[in-house]
Amino acid sequence: MSAWVQLAAALGAGLAAGIMGIALIPFLERLRLFEPEPKTNDVPHTDGQEDTAPVCHRPTMGGLLVLFGRPFLSLFTDDPAVVEAGMQRLTVMSFSYFISAFMDGATAASRGLGKTILPVVFIILGSCVFRIIWIYTVFASFRTIQALYLVYAFSWIITS
Repeated sequence: MSAWVQLAAALGAGLAAGIMGIALIPFLERLRLFEPEPKTNDVPHTDGQEDTAPVCHRPTMGGLLVLFGRPFLSLFTDDPAVVEAGMQRLTVMSFSYFISAFMDGATAASRGLGKTILPVVFIILGSCVFRIIWIYTVFASFRTIQALYLVYAFSWIITS
């Protein structure tokens, strides 16, 4: 792989990461995975139905980022190699980023129960050790950028 292609891939991945931070993360923060069920007097609607708008946003934000990712990335660069590298990252990450909420929720719940050492050990093993093993095994076998990006999803799954 030439130095220019590697540079384009790095720029595209960085650009896609910035876009995900702007567009996707605010919606992911609205996940209500570990909140208790509302009591009947806590429901803000008069008809007693729960608000489903955040649930609808979760699956559609990833699709919208992929659907409009190429024109959006083109606002920041004219280089097609950078746009393509950014699209590869957006495609993998936008459909798997929600998994990190389970990891964050599980570790936060453990810390909330006063168990602080165990979550730290799991995060270090899942986010650091597993990723290093992945790079030397799976990524070494396939040598594609998608194999490298998928380490995030798999490490979030085993850590949660």
